[in-house]
Amino acid sequence: MKILHTADWHIGKQLKKQSLNEELKLFFQWLVHTLKDENYDILLVSGDIFDSYNPKTEDRALYYQTLTLISQSVKHIILIGGNHDSIAVLNAATPLLEPLNITVIGGVPDDLKDELIHIQLSNDEECVIAAIPYLRDKDVLINQTFDTDQDRPSQIRAGYAKHYRTVLDLAKTHYPRLPLVGMGHLYATGAQLSDSERDIQVGNQGAVSSTLFDGYDYVALGHIHRPQRVDKLDTVRYSGSPIALSFSERSDHKQVIKITLTDGNIDQIDVVQLPQFRELSTIEGSLEEVQSALAKYKTQCPLPAFLEVNINQQIRDITLNPLIEDMIDQFNKTSTQGKILKYKVTFAEEESRLESLFVPSKQIDDLTHTEVFNELLTLQSQDTESRNTLMKTYRDLAENYQDYLDETA
Repeated sequence: MKILHTADWHIGKQLKKQSLNEELKLFFQWLVHTLKDENYDILLVSGDIFDSYNPKTEDRALYYQTLTLISQSVKHIILIGGNHDSIAVLNAATPLLEPLNITVIGGVPDDLKDELIHIQLSNDEECVIAAIPYLRDKDVLINQTFDTDQDRPSQIRAGYAKHYRTVLDLAKTHYPRLPLVGMGHLYATGAQLSDSERDIQVGNQGAVSSTLFDGYDYVALGHIHRPQRVDKLDTVRYSGSPIALSFSERSDHKQVIKITLTDGNIDQIDVVQLPQFRELSTIEGSLEEVQSALAKYKTQCPLPAFLEVNINQQIRDITLNPLIEDMIDQFNKTSTQGKILKYKVTFAEEESRLESLFVPSKQIDDLTHTEVFNELLTLQSQDTESRNTLMKTYRDLAENYQDYLDETA
């Protein structure tokens, strides 16, 4: 039995107002061919299918078109909801997808046994998939009142542990002796983040230990966009996002994970490197050096590169701004090799902290609602304790509102 683990597609994601769907489409084409050519049996997608709760019409169309094509190349597809996904949106088409052997667990079901999916192939190979979606506070908090601020994080971790342990016990009761492959969308302690992870809980209050997964033969995780093992365990992994979602991921080697089961045991776990569909590159130097590098720039990928430019000058000179803007405008209009999405100018002799000056300034469209609230707290110079309390309250309100939307959709 061959299983492929991927996650964090983030359909509809934009980088500085530029859609990343074109590179996703190339990844989906690669995925369809690979599943078919390598005779995979199961595809696991561990959350954050979409980038927003309310995907655009074209993003939903891409999702359904992709699932239709993939269903012709693999026997079973299992998807779970992530923190960016709307439970209602993912679950909406469940009756239509089930005949295609596509199982979607958008949120925690009323009966936890429904998170267990028994797979039996024609060659009698069997396994159980524990498809555990992103657990919201209402799913894991044992009670809603806390004696201290420190009590809430411990309650969250205890709730996670209880959920995974309950599903494990159900699997051992109903499917004894079968290999158990878990799925999850969460933040594990020690995971290395990139700039594109949003709404990671403040202070790691939602971070869980790898001991949570004791008893599972393999755990296919999503939520963290850099591919990595958890606590150096071969059997607990983040596949990472299939494409770079921020410039901080420009050097990441994107991958999916292949799991092979033989005679009821995990026989092999292999990393499958993904092609790079679009470069995210940084060009740095003086204005003259940047101009020269841009004139010679050529991408090795099928799509034009997305570039960020860092210009370093000795002395502050406001007359440079029009020259820089004209250079970027001309490059973006004429180049077939790339597009400059952002730039920064620094001055070595500047006494103030102008090294962090971005031109143009940060746009509100580039921020999530949580990041906007965080910026507001920064401007108000809130102390750490007040900041964390206000941020926690805002997250709770936002999540309760989304739960309301899911229930009334």
